[in-house]
Amino acid sequence: MAMVTSELKAGDAPSEEVLAGVRDAAHCPVTFDKDCPELTDEELMEFRPVDPELRLNPEFFRPEKAHKAEG
Repeated sequence: MAMVTSELKAGDAPSEEVLAGVRDAAHCPVTFDKDCPELTDEELMEFRPVDPELRLNPEFFRPEKAHKAEG
């Protein structure tokens, strides 16, 4: 599957065609390689938002998921 890049502006919504592509991609297997290795749970927990302000927006940051992964 080819990589597709698009830019949305505030107030824009993706087209049905784009949404269908995302739904189709969700069913594709993940392929790991030397450039994109599979990470351990500990490595994944090290990721943090680039913009700390995103933590204030629950749509982008849900700390309860991180706590569940730790337990």
